[in-house]
Amino acid sequence: MARSYDQFCPMAAALDVVGERWALLVVRELMLGSRSFTQLAAALTGIGTDILTARLRSLESAHVIERIGRGPRRSYALTPEGQALRRVLAELAHWGAPRLSPPASADRVRPRTALTALMLDAPKLAAELDGDYEIHCGEDTARFAVAGGELTLEPAARTDPDSRPTVIELSAGGVRALTAGARTHSLRKSGDLTITGQKRRAAALLNSLAAPPALAEAVHGRRAPAV
Repeated sequence: MARSYDQFCPMAAALDVVGERWALLVVRELMLGSRSFTQLAAALTGIGTDILTARLRSLESAHVIERIGRGPRRSYALTPEGQALRRVLAELAHWGAPRLSPPASADRVRPRTALTALMLDAPKLAAELDGDYEIHCGEDTARFAVAGGELTLEPAARTDPDSRPTVIELSAGGVRALTAGARTHSLRKSGDLTITGQKRRAAALLNSLAAPPALAEAVHGRRAPAV
């Protein structure tokens, strides 16, 4: 039986659902799209399969996540209620960035986690960046749309169903460099970035998403390069 704070308080009611350890990190892992149990267990190092099972059950019963498919192909995805936690995670990331300690090695910065952090806290984007995009990094893919300056992850309907999305290919090192505030011209020069489609638009988008100074300094122990 799930524990409750048993208080007439909206914050307590929210924590009754997502306040258990690992719960919000499960939500974070699903922000860029659905994941299987095995993928979640691999990403959330140290969680333990019994705890992960319990968190998935509780989040599903609270209508935060849903199961997709059956058997070995079954995966988990966020419901609209789960997607609504984006603002919560963005504020937590913004608050937590200055409190990060530099990782022991660059390999400790997972590309999917880094991409999620950058995209959750996306700034208001220029109107000319509107369009459909995909970011590929290894086995990870982030699909999103920009409309009216707002970035929407995993859009239910693309802004233009008749056009192909601009595809951004980033290496793991490229994602880590982007997290440090690297600019697209340096990523292209190093071979860590290729773009298919609206190249100038995608480059401007990535520059807009580049990490804020607090995150860049925490991840790499130095300030982000100037624009």
